[in-house]
Amino acid sequence: MRLRCRKGQIILPSLMIFPSLALFAILIAELAKLSQQKVLMQFAMDTAVFHEASQLSDVANRLAYLNAPWPQRIFQKCGDMFDVTIGGPEPTGKLWAYLRKNGAFPTSFHHDECISGDIPAEVGNPWQGGFADANTDPEKAGPDSALIAARKSLGTMSKPNKDLGTIILFSEKDINSETGFGTLDWEEAMLYYQMFYEIYGYFYRLARMVTLVYDQLHGVFFEKTFWLNTGFKTKRDILPSKVKIDEHCSSKVKLWYTKATESAFGSIPNLYNNADEITPAQCSGGSSGLYQLSILNDPGFTNKNGIKTMKFGKHYYQGPPNHFGVDYKDLFDGEQPYISATAEVSGGSVWPDSKPQYQVRLRP
Repeated sequence: MRLRCRKGQIILPSLMIFPSLALFAILIAELAKLSQQKVLMQFAMDTAVFHEASQLSDVANRLAYLNAPWPQRIFQKCGDMFDVTIGGPEPTGKLWAYLRKNGAFPTSFHHDECISGDIPAEVGNPWQGGFADANTDPEKAGPDSALIAARKSLGTMSKPNKDLGTIILFSEKDINSETGFGTLDWEEAMLYYQMFYEIYGYFYRLARMVTLVYDQLHGVFFEKTFWLNTGFKTKRDILPSKVKIDEHCSSKVKLWYTKATESAFGSIPNLYNNADEITPAQCSGGSSGLYQLSILNDPGFTNKNGIKTMKFGKHYYQGPPNHFGVDYKDLFDGEQPYISATAEVSGGSVWPDSKPQYQVRLRP
């Protein structure tokens, strides 16, 4: 009887210990499920934020490349081509040099190093996109010096005016000079102008496509990526605001040319200019004008190596259902757990000093 009583004494503790162990195991499993859900949603948020920030980085790099490197390379090649066609079998470089000097297109201030293809390390950014100006001295630049100097100053403005003023293709000094064209008749001048107009027409259409793609995809990659990884939809109000893209154009194009005037002494070449000619509408930034460049109208991109910090709002996550009907939210004293993320877009510059080197970093 005594032995039987001793063996029966383990039944009462067992009724308490084993259920407690089972409940403890269930608790661990439930906590693991909550933690797994939290980690899954945080990883999904980080991925979605990275993809969304990449859209801004892409549009910034595309516009930065369009603002300076492309004009420089294209006008360099087209200038040489026109020199060969008009001036002889070998390029003279006059067209390229004059357009660059007068600020007709953004270019590098390290011109000689850039076109050689061998850029020294001390040069730094080879695409310092601004409007170069070699002749601000009135005695050297002639009556167009003020316009040329004004053009150069645009290369240091983070937010230039919508209307960039008058473009000088060829100044009076370029034509009326022994080292210049000497003579440039109206047909040749219009041929240069048409080339200039068509190239910037292509730039304008490309810039519009870049802007349209960015506008249409804003928020799409973020929402789709998060949904594919979690099955949950996010609210639009947690997205950073869309960056506005501003287009800038020049309302007039001026060039000097020569026209022969018959007199008693024969044919005399005289100088004329088309200063009153307004270019056709090619820029949505104004009622008329020729497209020149685009900038991101956001403080994070106005300075050299500007940093844009994209802070995404809180997404309150839902945990899996509890086996005992307990709402996990009640365990946090009314504070619903959430996830958030921040991305940094930096490393480049759209304008001035165009540098298409933006990249994305996730910040903890």
